[in-house]
Amino acid sequence: MAYENVPAPLIEALKHWISTRSRAFHFPGHKAGRGTDPEFQALIGAQALAMDLTELPGLDDLHAPSGAIREAQELARRLYAADETYFLVNGSTIGVHAMFMGALSPGDQVLLPRDVHRAFVAASVITGVLPVFVRPEVHGRFHIPLGVRARKIREAISKNPGIKAISLVRPNYYGVCCDLERILGHIRYAHTGPAALVDEAHGAHLAFMKDGPGPALAMDVDAVVQSTHKTMGSLTGSAMLHLKGKRIDRTKVRQALMMLETSSPSYLLMASLDAARRRASISGEEDLAKARSLAEWARAEINLIPGLSCLSQDDLIQEEHVSFPQQCRPLPVDRPIDDQSAIEFMLDPTRLVVSFSELGISGWQAETLLREKFGIQAEFSDEENVIFVVTFADEESDVEALVKSLRELAARVRRYDDCGLYGGSGDIGSIKDTKTYYDLVRDSVSIPPQRLPPREAAFALSRPIELKDAAGKISAGEVAVYPPGIAVIWPGEEITRPVVDYIRWAISRGFRVEGTFDASSQQIMVI
Repeated sequence: MAYENVPAPLIEALKHWISTRSRAFHFPGHKAGRGTDPEFQALIGAQALAMDLTELPGLDDLHAPSGAIREAQELARRLYAADETYFLVNGSTIGVHAMFMGALSPGDQVLLPRDVHRAFVAASVITGVLPVFVRPEVHGRFHIPLGVRARKIREAISKNPGIKAISLVRPNYYGVCCDLERILGHIRYAHTGPAALVDEAHGAHLAFMKDGPGPALAMDVDAVVQSTHKTMGSLTGSAMLHLKGKRIDRTKVRQALMMLETSSPSYLLMASLDAARRRASISGEEDLAKARSLAEWARAEINLIPGLSCLSQDDLIQEEHVSFPQQCRPLPVDRPIDDQSAIEFMLDPTRLVVSFSELGISGWQAETLLREKFGIQAEFSDEENVIFVVTFADEESDVEALVKSLRELAARVRRYDDCGLYGGSGDIGSIKDTKTYYDLVRDSVSIPPQRLPPREAAFALSRPIELKDAAGKISAGEVAVYPPGIAVIWPGEEITRPVVDYIRWAISRGFRVEGTFDASSQQIMVI
């Protein structure tokens, strides 16, 4: 990793343009904020509006960079040790689509864990590829998806030798990292084998963390997409796509970005990527050491609170039923794949996954109470857990306030005080009575029969039917439950009864369901 304390080229270009600004007869129409609604202008600030620019002389062109953007991307490439790096202004989603188009052709098979983000659904429809799914493991106590085992990847490739690429999520929304090095070690033969495409949207910071799970780019991968805005300080919607090796067609990736990404990229977003890169170059390891220290302190304190449990590396080790050295490392690639002396999942220590199941309230109830009663906003919650993200921007006082609030919340619930708890939008107790939450989570990552390719199903004639009557029909689209945005049914898949039960249960508990036909989520589109 190259550390370079050099100016941010995009910021320097912006400063120069603003200092020499003449009368503007170009887009955007607000003309440096003069035409912006006064209330919004006061809220965002005149300086930010002055930087809201796109392609102008001296500011370069994202789709054909030759100046400041090219220099900024080159600095990011060197920092992350990639062969090529592209700035993205449509989030990691556009990076997922582009790396699919660079590695795959219509009809190619791609191996996917079932808990991939819904961006992969659109990528499959756009490219016309055929997904082959591997079911992720589910933690027996925290009831969260962990990722896929190397053994299952090997088995899937053995059954489907035509697979052209595998795409893995690492870390997942809960901060759990699969053993990427071990997986790659068993699918690479003299640097051949399928291309490895990694969704590292939640892991841009791993490159700067000592003794952590390690960044994907340090391994034999071909493409990595990162949501820089999630953990490294750039603005929302900004991301990076990194390429390595020769298994992915870089010309096709560039063409894909030109076709799919906006032709009016926000300079604010691009400059924020450049600024995040510069800060990481100067103090990335120091920043991550601070964030990790705060998170580890919080984890230890939370685990002392009666009724609460915070996911730790030990919890992942216990789930594997194996002993492991003090400093957890993935299994060396020259070791047999069935060797059980090492775990296959590692935790990003800056992610705090707090279970409220023993306290007797749901995760989303706890999230609501923390926000409304204590002024603490979590990243997201599920039925049992609340997830908090600690970054270098957090101070000691912030994390202390979080722990203090959790203590007070737990104490109030244990005393049966009126905490303002309330239920979801309905009740389908019959499902909950017959299924544990573990069963429901496994339903959410089940693999229904694929009756049509996703692209064919997405363009087929379709009609809405009642969700309760959908079992056995073929889905015309995707349905995803938020959080965390994982598609529980893909276009072309048979809608199974467990999937119907899971969607109905999610609706009853107040989760947001996207992809259904109507606002009440009671109808679904079928072929």
